[in-house]
Amino acid sequence: MSLFPQDISEWWLVSDWLDGKLREFEQPVLEMEYGTWWGRTTTGQAIKMDYVIRKIVEATDYAKYGG
Repeated sequence: MSLFPQDISEWWLVSDWLDGKLREFEQPVLEMEYGTWWGRTTTGQAIKMDYVIRKIVEATDYAKYGG
């Protein structure tokens, strides 16, 4: 867990798989009765441009082999 508070710009509903990956990168995640939500700390750009999303993709076979 980060020692510094993060400003949440957007909330996104995420799958269990993405939840696990986001937690590996110590991203803010909220579990509630309506699902698991990622607290995105950036806004104004495509999600694929977020640092954490790029790192998650780089760590998958999809990034290595295209699917």
